[in-house]
Amino acid sequence: MTGRTLRFVVLAVIALAALIHVPFPFFGDQALFTYAAHAMAHGDRLYVDIWDYKQPGIFLWYLGAGSLFGFHEAGIHTAELIWSVAFAASIQRMMRGRVEHRWVADVAPLFTVGAFYAAARAWDLTQIEYLVAFPLMLSLWAAADAGDTGPTRTRRLLLSGVMASVVVYFKLVYVLVPLAFWIYLLVERRRRDGARDTTRDSLVLLGGLAAPLLPLLAYFVGEHLLGTMWWTYVTYPPKIVRSIDPPPFSRLRDGVWFFVRNFAWLGALATAGLGALRAKGGRRRDPLAVGLAIWFVIGWATVLIQNQWGYQFMLPLVPLGLFAVFGIDRLASARTRSRGPDSVDSHGVVRPTPARFAVPIVVVVAAVLALYPAKQTAHAVKLLVTNDFTLTTSGRHRFEAALEPYYPQARAAAAFVRQPGRTPGPIHVEGNPLIQYLSGRPYALREHGWAPEQSDARLWKWTRDGLRDKRPVYLFVDGFSTGIMQANSRETLALIDSMYCKVQRAADGAWYALKGSPECKLVR
Repeated sequence: MTGRTLRFVVLAVIALAALIHVPFPFFGDQALFTYAAHAMAHGDRLYVDIWDYKQPGIFLWYLGAGSLFGFHEAGIHTAELIWSVAFAASIQRMMRGRVEHRWVADVAPLFTVGAFYAAARAWDLTQIEYLVAFPLMLSLWAAADAGDTGPTRTRRLLLSGVMASVVVYFKLVYVLVPLAFWIYLLVERRRRDGARDTTRDSLVLLGGLAAPLLPLLAYFVGEHLLGTMWWTYVTYPPKIVRSIDPPPFSRLRDGVWFFVRNFAWLGALATAGLGALRAKGGRRRDPLAVGLAIWFVIGWATVLIQNQWGYQFMLPLVPLGLFAVFGIDRLASARTRSRGPDSVDSHGVVRPTPARFAVPIVVVVAAVLALYPAKQTAHAVKLLVTNDFTLTTSGRHRFEAALEPYYPQARAAAAFVRQPGRTPGPIHVEGNPLIQYLSGRPYALREHGWAPEQSDARLWKWTRDGLRDKRPVYLFVDGFSTGIMQANSRETLALIDSMYCKVQRAADGAWYALKGSPECKLVR
């Protein structure tokens, strides 16, 4: 098989892996991003008409994906398929000059993007932690390959800064990865070339980082949001971290176990690839290898300081996978050398080349460890086949229930407002955004009702002000949200009781209708 053929075969495999995941159902986060982006496509303004503490990048990505392919699972996941193939092609190009064997660069996406799809659950897809890996890698790659002098260096450092700005758009904390890598590069350059060139490089990197953020700043100024965004990005996050209980140890345990079960095979190969961090042949060490090590370490640190949700454990995957690629290259080289004649010691005893045994052992261990993610992939394919490839309604519903157990409850709850004769108009859901998404109704309030434990006094006031002002025709409140309001915002519960009557239990909560509505008259 020629190099070009292998390259395209690997990209086709990545596309097929992504295609298998196109019918996967949304989790609550993806549902929220989708209906918010749909509203933005129809004129709603982020942080004005709908608020979330996340940076705007994920909403803009969903806005672009939904506008091109539709604001539903298939549309969003089709955009992710294209994103993944572009990511895979970039990995092939990046690794081509870094490995001895061309075929290793060609198969590199299988150990990064492919490994992601082998392990991905419904709630891992189109999350920030996977999507942001692409611009993160581009930022490190551009800086690592900038060279020593000339306009090419300036352009690549500028590109590194721009890609780091894209990372900021997705999630602010993840910009620590390129920032730490830049510091390493600048220290190395200062040691070689002095302070003048270092200062110039710093200005180019920071210019690339700052320029794409100017339109966002202009938007905040134009919408009179500077105070709100300072509170959103600076004041609110540490305040909430202090006020809510820390993540349970079980969440960290489960996340680490998920990572180990699905990616230990990469770890076995990566141990052989750690040599990429060493200088060899009188040349400087490859800066990209250092950048990947920084990414892996900071990636795990950011997982630990956040909520430790399962999808966040995907952030360190790509650097681990790329070190595994370096490991495969070294094993292939060692295997080639081991085919030479065995050495003979001073006593005339034949000593087989160590690599003759080491290489098969590492490969076998990695293959055995890879059986678990292979089994997960087979299970996903089996689910798809046995449920009519989701082409029938019944097959689709069974598939959704198997991958997201709350989906049937959300669909049943949403059916209440889709019944003929229901009052038209926006609704509000204090609970899982899947209900809002499946209802087909516009949302009513600026503050969504997902994760109420993270709401402080200001956000509860926004909710009460929104209920009074917008008067959503129906309101869904789940049991968890009720408990949080009883503990943290009895005023909100009292307002709901004064404005609404409970008309029907559904899923893990109940629907409420405005007092005076036909539904309220029926329940008296």
